Amino acid sequence: MNSTAEQFIATQRALLDRLQRFVPTEAYRRLRSAAGDVDAELSEAWLLEWLVSPALGLGARPIDVANKPAGIDLVEEHLRRIAQNTGG
Repeated sequence: MNSTAEQFIATQRALLDRLQRFVPTEAYRRLRSAAGDVDAELSEAWLLEWLVSPALGLGARPIDVANKPAGIDLVEEHLRRIAQNTGG
């Protein structure tokens, strides 16, 4: 495997490790509740993917913003705006 592939895989593993540590937190439960308004059937899968993807409205990955002081409030509000725009 070349170094570019190894670097990419290492980055993705680190991101997934962070996500795994975030899931059992109260902050994640708050976001899960807010995401339920987006699409009740697919909300958790959608939320997990969204947390580790860059979000234009936040200027960063939601998981990065959520771990900053008052960041969880920003991420939760962003999710609620998404829900309003999707008719949730």
